[in-house]
Formats: sequence, structure tokens, C-alpha cells
Amino acid sequence: EIAVAKRPDIEASLKARVPTDPVLAKLIETLKKGGEDLLSKPELNKIFGAEKVRGGAEGAQAMSRMATFGVLNFIDGDPKWKERAVREMIALTDKATFSDWSPAEMDLCADFTTAVALGYDWFKDGMNATQQATAKEFLVQKGMEALAANLEGKPIPETARTYQPGTVDTKTDNKKPAAKPVEKNDKL
Repeated sequence: EIAVAKRPDIEASLKARVPTDPVLAKLIETLKKGGEDLLSKPELNKIFGAEKVRGGAEGAQAMSRMATFGVLNFIDGDPKWKERAVREMIALTDKATFSDWSPAEMDLCADFTTAVALGYDWFKDGMNATQQATAKEFLVQKGMEALAANLEGKPIPETARTYQPGTVDTKTDNKKPAAKPVEKNDKL
């Protein structure tokens, strides 16, 4: 198990420095303002590629949100940061809100994978067993397997992709034969 920021010595040191270090205090104050702003917004979501966020790629926003809630949880300790981070994790690993992590776009897929990996590491104690299992499944299927396929030049696994009903993935499904047009004398 990897514990990226769960070092009690580092947490204690940072917490002790906030009252005596004006630069760190200002940084934490600014981060709290940003965190409070995030609390007033809905969790990220993307349904069949339709962007529901503004101001940048949703993968980068997922990483930014997870980092913000992580730092605030460790430094401030208010339960609201963990509660919101868990809700973000649930949204990022819910097929209804994130059908996939844009597996054909490596940077975006890597951002989602990183955000959920950090969120799992930092906030899994706020998740139930089903939520933890779903996060692991998404990390493997929607993240790592898709990234590995891209790096190896292999087709993206079906488990990493979700199609909008009635559509095909034109980037990877161009090998499928086109439907034969209906001829005038064809029987239906």
C-alpha cells in the first residue's frame, strides 16, 4: 500500500509551521478559499463525452480537486474536505457520470487515473467496501489497461471504453464494415 501524504511527521511539521510561517499561512488561506468555492459547485461529471465542466480539461480539474481536498484534509482536518473528496471519487468512478476516462486521449486518461489513485490512497477510509472495489476496478480497467494499451500501440480494451448508444468509436472502429445500403429490390 502506498501512502503518498500519510506521513504523520510531515503532517505535524506542516501544521506546526502554519501559525509561524506567513507564506505558508497565506498559501493555506488561499487554498481554503478555493476549497470553499469547490464545495459550492457540483462534483465533476462527463456523460458520453459531453463536457459538463468549464475552464479546462476535466481530467486536470479532477486532479486539482483531489489535491486541494487532500491538502486541506491533512492540514485543516475539517471533515467536510474528506466528505467532498469521497463524493468526487464516487462521481469519477460511476458509469452514470463518467462512462469512461477518454481512453484514446492518453493525457486525459492519465489525469483521471492519477486523481483517482490519489483519492483512493488518501480517502479510502471514508469509502465503503463497494466504493473501494469500484475505484480499484476503474483504476485498472478505465485507467491502467487503457494507458498500457496506448503505450504498447495495442487496441484499447473494451473494458476501458463506453459507447454512447447508437454510435461507434470512429478512431478505433474503422475496421468494421459499413452497413450495406438498402437496395430497391431488397426484402426487409
